[in-house]
Amino acid sequence: MQERTVDSARAGAGRGCLGALPLIALVLQGCAPTSQQAVVTDPGPAQPALETVPYQEILAPVPIRVRFPVSYGVEEVILYYRTFGERTWNALKLLRSGQTWHGAIGCLEVSTITGYLQFFLQGQDPGGHVVVATGTPSWPHVVQIASRLAYGPTSLPGDPPTWRCVDPADCPPGFPGCPSYVPRRPACESNADCANGDYCAWDGYCDSVTPVFAVPVVAQGAVSR
Repeated sequence: MQERTVDSARAGAGRGCLGALPLIALVLQGCAPTSQQAVVTDPGPAQPALETVPYQEILAPVPIRVRFPVSYGVEEVILYYRTFGERTWNALKLLRSGQTWHGAIGCLEVSTITGYLQFFLQGQDPGGHVVVATGTPSWPHVVQIASRLAYGPTSLPGDPPTWRCVDPADCPPGFPGCPSYVPRRPACESNADCANGDYCAWDGYCDSVTPVFAVPVVAQGAVSR
């Protein structure tokens, strides 16, 4: 019986790690349990990869997904966007999962305005410096917003189906059973209705002459569209 036990130990040694040894012994011998193997990190794509939808319905979110190589050192990705007729850029920080950043321009932001929705993205390093960009303020990416699409609101591959939001005009704020909406810009009929030097824009809401967000300058050598 004793000889058989020795033979079993020798067989285990030939496989590199002794399963009968305690964990501390395995660590000292450079062995690791199979349940604690190193997790392979996401290296990202060879080149920046952007996904969005070419068309979307009004009152439906516009999904955006982008991947950057890990060698770029991107920590955060900021999405800048504006709907048709807007003069200013709105900013949104995308969520991160490995080397993938994703998010969506909300359905109420898309609103009921048809036409081209414009956007571009900037990737920043841990210090907040722009190290990569896709699209620019003068040459943005575009998504056509339509009243209706034959196949309905669209989503990205692998994402759940997209649904339209309730039109605030069909459910006025404060009406029983309707949600409360916070207007993004004050309504107006003339420039006198707007404060702080703003003006009454074409869509009946106050707008600012200067951008709401100062868009960072793309670093020299950064990848762009």
